[in-house]
Amino acid sequence: MKRFLKITTFLCIIIFIFSNGVFAVESNDISNEEIYEKLNEYAEDIEIFDEFLIEDTEFVVQRKGSDKLEKVTFNELQEENKLKYNKVVTETSYYKPNIRESMRDNFTQLLSEDPSTDLFMRLSPKEYRLCRLTINGGLSSGTGFLVGPKLLLTAAHCIYDENNNIMPVVFYPAYDNGSSHNEKSSGWQTIYSYPTWRDNHENRAYDLALIELDWNMGDEFGWFGSQSYGTNPEMNGLSIKEYGFPKLVGNAKSQYYTKGSIQNTNDTYFHTTAVNYEGMSGGPILRSSDNYAVGLVSALIRNRNIFGNVTSFETYGRRITQDIIDLINSYN
Repeated sequence: MKRFLKITTFLCIIIFIFSNGVFAVESNDISNEEIYEKLNEYAEDIEIFDEFLIEDTEFVVQRKGSDKLEKVTFNELQEENKLKYNKVVTETSYYKPNIRESMRDNFTQLLSEDPSTDLFMRLSPKEYRLCRLTINGGLSSGTGFLVGPKLLLTAAHCIYDENNNIMPVVFYPAYDNGSSHNEKSSGWQTIYSYPTWRDNHENRAYDLALIELDWNMGDEFGWFGSQSYGTNPEMNGLSIKEYGFPKLVGNAKSQYYTKGSIQNTNDTYFHTTAVNYEGMSGGPILRSSDNYAVGLVSALIRNRNIFGNVTSFETYGRRITQDIIDLINSYN
């Protein structure tokens, strides 16, 4: 009898553990109806963003170990890069104002589609230049991507809390299936963000942070090239992919991507017809033709008809603009 009770107790414990996700088991057994329901719960309404468009002219710089906030203007960065290459923008092949040409993929492999749902597809093989952000000791997560040997782009809301305090965050490179490559990770040394976003966190048009990491992660794993388009119409209709770690289908522990195209392009943001979910914030929005980064994921927004019914979802993406290209190039 005692043995029977022990076995019964043991089985109950096992059932409890798996049903409560103590051991994270990736499961994609989810219907399209359930996915759309979850997307609707996660999505936000577009009106809260487009009312707050203000043009920034500088970055706020925060260095580890210092409470002092520094500033660097966009003009200073551009002039610094012109002097560095000893050329003017209009006549050089070395300093191109709209592109970060350097791109390194240390693990080049063909992408094979391994669809898990109609919307979220498994990245196979994994992308080594993609990083998972573990925030507040694992209470939340996000995505970032390498854009230089020691530089990473992500969403500002993955770095700062509502009071502009930097949250405890760890960056894990080449993360997939619940672990990073060789269990490597990094902290940060310097963070660049926009003052407009710091003043109003609802202004997702400036929801971006550039991170200087503790070590040259990109030398081992490579980095994405970055592209800034000269005019807004150039971007409309562009075919894109969005990479990240969605909690919905991968428990925020595995790499997935969604596909779509860019529309409604503004000076600092655009919408895409692709979807995203919790855990994908800060992930790259990549040009499908060559995997150059043209933006990053900020939010999921709803579209409604005249009766107020939700008709579709879109990604609200922060564009990679000239000032970001100049900031990345300033580290060369």
